[in-house]
Amino acid sequence: MVTAQDPPEPVVSIWYRGTPAGTPKFDDLVAIAAAGFKSVTWPATQIGAVPELQRLARNAGLSVDVVATPRPLTLTSGAPAQRVDVITTGLDAALMPALVWRAVARGARFVAFDGGTATGPGLTDVKGSTPKWVWPALSLSRVFEGSDELISLLRPSTVKPSVLSGASRSLDVALFDTPRAWVAIATNLGAEPVRAMVRLPKGVPYAAWVNLMDGEAVAMFDEPAGPRWDLRLRPGEARVIVIDRAAKTGSGMLEAFAMGDR
Repeated sequence: MVTAQDPPEPVVSIWYRGTPAGTPKFDDLVAIAAAGFKSVTWPATQIGAVPELQRLARNAGLSVDVVATPRPLTLTSGAPAQRVDVITTGLDAALMPALVWRAVARGARFVAFDGGTATGPGLTDVKGSTPKWVWPALSLSRVFEGSDELISLLRPSTVKPSVLSGASRSLDVALFDTPRAWVAIATNLGAEPVRAMVRLPKGVPYAAWVNLMDGEAVAMFDEPAGPRWDLRLRPGEARVIVIDRAAKTGSGMLEAFAMGDR
């Protein structure tokens, strides 16, 4: 049983409006689930169709989120709500990885992507191609699924990282701790590459961290003042790295976190 004290489960959802609009279609839901998503978001204006949607979604392996008022995530959003909506038609897809991960760093745990389609699953455009926003949505969904316990337990650390060089308004670096691990989330919301030198607090392990997005090792430099992270981010890129609190290497438990989505 879930209680009010339990951390929220991280979820990535896709806005779905039926085929025709207001009528849920099982084949649409199967396509959304087959793409790798676990939830659909349905407009509350079509509340009458919710029981049938829930039945079909359950058979397709999806949960249902019914929303009356979306909370659009923008490039100028402050601290977002626990639930946010990514209205893809008004955003540059190249910046979405940084945008959504910065929202996660600021507390978002339910992220719903809206491709703006009036009918159908919305995972292809009129030419049958996959819209660019689908790839960052899938990446986020896979990390959420593979590391759901870790993401749900993220709390801002009381000790903060500092940017020694390369600081800019487009760069954000946040440090989190959980009972088992340290997590750092770095994002670049600018149109130019970022190269920065980041100091993590003394006592944080310096050994190889693991990138949750691709499972690769991330090297740190051991220095008396604390680990140094030489960080490079392309425009719109996000880096999400993790290490065991007591680790001397990045292997073991943290590999399980990082590779869980494969």
